[in-house]
Amino acid sequence: MLILSIYSKVLHDWGDRRTSGRRWLMGLLSLSMVTVTIPVTAQRSPTTLQDVNGHWAQLCIQHLYRRKVVTGYPDQTFRPNEPVTRTEFAAMLDRAFPEVPDRNTQRQYDDLDETYWGLIPIYRATQTGFMQGYPDGTFAPTKNIPRYEVLLALVSGLNYSPQGDPQSIIRQYYEDANLLPQFAYRAIAAATEQQLVVNYPNVRQLQPKQWASRAEVASFLCRALETTGTVPTQYIVGGDRPKPIQKQFPQPATIPNLEGR
Repeated sequence: MLILSIYSKVLHDWGDRRTSGRRWLMGLLSLSMVTVTIPVTAQRSPTTLQDVNGHWAQLCIQHLYRRKVVTGYPDQTFRPNEPVTRTEFAAMLDRAFPEVPDRNTQRQYDDLDETYWGLIPIYRATQTGFMQGYPDGTFAPTKNIPRYEVLLALVSGLNYSPQGDPQSIIRQYYEDANLLPQFAYRAIAAATEQQLVVNYPNVRQLQPKQWASRAEVASFLCRALETTGTVPTQYIVGGDRPKPIQKQFPQPATIPNLEGR
């Protein structure tokens, strides 16, 4: 408004024949001085997260953050130890695997409406075969997702299947195998063979029903995206062995039915 006011005054003085050339020149110089001294606020690009330095999953989180697979909070934190809701995980999947084709028909869920912010990533996760709802017809969008369900989703969406005996694989690698639901054995065995499973701090404890933290979900995604060097090898289950080669998404995935909410 200040610049427009001065500019209008200069134009008026230019058209006023009673105004001397010197007066017009002084007005123009005033306009230049005001324009030069107006500060310009630079837009800071969010390139760093303030609370992941020294974290065991730091490299993975930073990698996914740069790729915009995961996002931070307005205060420039990631909050790596907080749980992840099913909707938040669906959004991460949508950003991590945009090339996965739709293979299932769109399903309507009783607990979602068209105004919900996560509707599109949820439908996308359902259609690509990564996620599904519960037997009661709900998706439970705000429910925190447990670790084994994250792995089930990745195995399903990427269409992995175990090459070895699931029971033997589970017993070989996990000392808390008794906590894993029987219906999830095949998927977790496939995830183990594909080296998707990251167990921190004890590589032999799957803790399947524990809520997956933001850092843990990030580490699973880094393994699924095959980002070399982003996850400490000592926490990758079976990371010292070659993994079987499987072609991804050739056929529609078969998703194990989830337990009731």
